[in-house]
Formats: sequence, structure tokens, C-alpha cells
Amino acid sequence: MNCSKGLNTKVILNLIAAISLTLTASFAIAAESNTQGARQDYTEKKNKPVVQQPNQSSQPNFQIPPSAPTQGLAPNAKYPIGPDAKMTPGKLCEHGVPRYAQQITYCERNVSSGEKNSIIADYDKQLGYKIDSMNRGDFKIDHFIPLSIGGSNDVENLWPQHKSVYAYSDKLELLLFQAMEADKIQQMDAVRVMKECKTELTKCSGLEDYVTGLMK
Repeated sequence: MNCSKGLNTKVILNLIAAISLTLTASFAIAAESNTQGARQDYTEKKNKPVVQQPNQSSQPNFQIPPSAPTQGLAPNAKYPIGPDAKMTPGKLCEHGVPRYAQQITYCERNVSSGEKNSIIADYDKQLGYKIDSMNRGDFKIDHFIPLSIGGSNDVENLWPQHKSVYAYSDKLELLLFQAMEADKIQQMDAVRVMKECKTELTKCSGLEDYVTGLMK
């Protein structure tokens, strides 16, 4: 009788132990599965590109257009799209102060209102333009060879430049000034580059790249 009770107790204990082991294994498998799932979710989130949500309270992000157009302007009957070769061949400063490492002759800006009006009148009369009938604020009297790279204030270096035209050349003028100041380009090469841009507007963008490359 005692033997039977001891045997039954042992069987019950073994059964409880077996059930306990089964439950422990099941919990372990479930835990490992959850861990793997969490790890996979984390990896996917980590590798997934982050998409920035727009800030509703901020101003719209407008695209900034290129600094210089890629296509040249068509000839215009009312104003020139480049300096006339005979009237404005370009001229270097002859009487000024030395500047930059190259010690080029530099002229301070000195063009009177009367000279500016005279240049406009000459382009209208001799070349048949209608600049005088247009908005004067749309034009500037441009130095064909910029003062910053050694150009002159002489009439041979001045011409009426429309705002649609200087959109092509203004950035290049700044780049050439910076390259001259850093002694990365010789004056004659800078003059060549500037003349090419202002006489063939489609070249301006490529010439910007050329000067930028010299600065590296």
C-alpha cells in the first residue's frame, strides 16, 4: 500500500515536471519568435528611406531657377542682345592703379549720365534700335570688359544692356573677379571668356563651369 502511494506520487511529480518543461519550451519559442519579429521590424524601419513631411506652417519651397539660361536670346529689333563689334569693341583701362597679384591697371567707375544717354542715342540712331522708347530701368550701361578685370570707362567699352541679357553674364563677371583676385586666371584669358559670353550668350553657362574649375 505504501509502495503504491509512493509510486503514484512519483508518477504525478514526473508528469508535472514534463508539463513544466513543455510550457517552458513553448514560452521560449514564443519569446524567440517575438524577438526575431521585433528585430526584423527594426531593420526594415532602419533601412526604409525617411520621407520628410512638409511643414504646414512654413512658406512653400519654391524652386530657384538656374542663374543663367541655357538658351540664347533671339535677335530683338528694339535693343541689342550683345555689344556691336564696331561701336563697342572693348577697351582696357590705361590710366588707373595697379591691382591684384598681376598688377593690372584698374579704373574706378566713372561714367556720367550724359555719356549713358549718348550711348543709348547712338545705338538707336546708328543701329535702328528703340531703346529710348522703352523703360530706362530695364537697361544698364554695361562695361563690355568689366572694370573688375581691367576694363575701361571709355565709350568703346560701353553699351546699353537689357536686363534679359545681363541675366546671362552677371554671374560670370563675379566669378572672373574672384578668379582674378585669387590669381587663378590671367587677365587676357578673363577678357576672352567675358567677350565670348557677351557675344554668344549660349556659351555663358559653359564658361561659368570653366572658371569655377580654375578655382578648385
